Amino acid sequence: MPADRPDDPDAGPVTLSVVGDLKLAHRAAEDLRAGDPQAPFRRVADELFAADLTLGNLETALGEGGTPEPKRYTFMAPPAFAAELQEAGFDHMALANNHVYDFGAAGIRSTLEALEEAGLPFSGAGEDLASAREPAVLEANGRRIAVINTLDVAADNAKIPYDNSQWAATDDRPGVFWAVPEQVAAEVERARAEADDVVVLLHAGVENTRPAGKVQQRVAEAALDAGATAVIGHHAHVLQGHREHPDTGQLTAWGLGNFVFDGYPAGAEQNDSAILHLTIDDQGVTEHSWTPVVLDGGYPQALAEDSAEGRRVLQLIESLAE
Repeated sequence: MPADRPDDPDAGPVTLSVVGDLKLAHRAAEDLRAGDPQAPFRRVADELFAADLTLGNLETALGEGGTPEPKRYTFMAPPAFAAELQEAGFDHMALANNHVYDFGAAGIRSTLEALEEAGLPFSGAGEDLASAREPAVLEANGRRIAVINTLDVAADNAKIPYDNSQWAATDDRPGVFWAVPEQVAAEVERARAEADDVVVLLHAGVENTRPAGKVQQRVAEAALDAGATAVIGHHAHVLQGHREHPDTGQLTAWGLGNFVFDGYPAGAEQNDSAILHLTIDDQGVTEHSWTPVVLDGGYPQALAEDSAEGRRVLQLIESLAE
């Protein structure tokens, strides 16, 4: 159950827009090098700038060169993308995912350095466990929102499975905040003592599968019981369901799908996406809505709600509601 509200009677409502996976390697990196770094975001710019705070999942290491890990897919994009993400309207990047360490510890460090140099807040990865667990505290309209980012995914699907849990940060090694439910709950409680609201971004689930898995459910339950206002997920590459908790002012959205992610054929279900919009005030999540999105060549295009494609995506989202 969330702590009693309000914490700060002068804090106003805040609007959040949240999107799923941003793979800035391949096509996006090529456009950046060609001098068109905003190409991935051009057809969703209005939606990204409409909110007080916009959050996304950076599914790519930022850096130049290095040695890739022995896994099936490895993604790296130029460090200049950190500033371009800000230019596109993003206020926070989630880093606890299974690609931030695609180029090992050096890739984690170069990603952290690029975001720090750009002044773009992040959470979920760090030089050690303490920094990986540390929430980013964002402020808008006098309201402080702590964003915690955590990860629990299975071994990568490859001939030789790649154990993602080896990158759980330790006291003396960089890595990600691995989603042990008790640790997530402890971080939510700690952040809730200093912020008006806590949003947990959870990278978990089974790829290309819509139902929420047991890991997602356990971590979300722990976070919500500890006082998180919302738990919002990604990783499955397809849209997953969502659940309102009207009695407590909380919301769970299991998976927002891809947002910038080339490599899927036209018409694939992985090209259906959405922007989740939340309004948070002293009662918790008081409103939420969706902007339907489709990926065209890996880039998101916002759809009119009354268009045939817009209605189709919104009907899909509604059919997944719990």
